[in-house]
Amino acid sequence: MSGKTSTIAESEITTCLRCGESYNRAPVHLRTVMQLGRTPIESRAVVLMELENISEIDATAWLRHNMHSTCEKMEAYCSRCGGKLPTWQAKWCVHCKYDWHQSE
Repeated sequence: MSGKTSTIAESEITTCLRCGESYNRAPVHLRTVMQLGRTPIESRAVVLMELENISEIDATAWLRHNMHSTCEKMEAYCSRCGGKLPTWQAKWCVHCKYDWHQSE
């Protein structure tokens, strides 16, 4: 584990839209993303840590949720028809057209 500490403020915790997990949102520069694209997958966390001065935990989380999308996709189903929803946050069923936006 690296001795670096994250420079990310606690207020920058975000929720992954794919899996719903909370993680520190590392502000990564476009230049870094381009460099990571040319870097072998197994070395990307180290390169990200060095270029953005973030911790290993934050670098790994950023790669998992943003670049590699290896987090497990959360699924949700309609309470009325049981149809699979497009995202876990959906409030409208594409199968039966049931809408539960107003029920909150």
